[in-house]
Amino acid sequence: MDHSEGYLFLEDYGARVGYTQALVSEMRAYAALSANGSISAEFRAFLATQLAERRAVYQALVEGAIWRGFPYLDGSVGLIGIQQTLPNTQYVLVFIQDMTEATLGIDNIDISYDAGASAALEDLDGAVDTLLIVQGNIAVARFQLGF
Repeated sequence: MDHSEGYLFLEDYGARVGYTQALVSEMRAYAALSANGSISAEFRAFLATQLAERRAVYQALVEGAIWRGFPYLDGSVGLIGIQQTLPNTQYVLVFIQDMTEATLGIDNIDISYDAGASAALEDLDGAVDTLLIVQGNIAVARFQLGF
């Protein structure tokens, strides 16, 4: 991928990762509220509905991540090379994180009961940590490419 296209790709990738972080943070907030044993069953059901809606948006975000006709957040890409500058023949390798729910460990979260909500907090914390690492990798690639 040439330098200018690499810039556009990293912008798209970074924006999707940032939006994913926001969605996962919302999911974590719902799980934290649901883990509180003193809430009503109706409120817990409402939180579970909100979480399901965020998961649907998240899934659409991953499925909609297509660059030049190829999906890139579903784990099918791995590494890409972005040319540093013209006529330079050196490339910066960027690892593209598989961001499916299963890979991030948030595919089986269930906040409809106390123990499930508590377990979901751990899974969502792990997803947040992974997304922070991905953001760091994007920042390093941008720096190496001079963006």
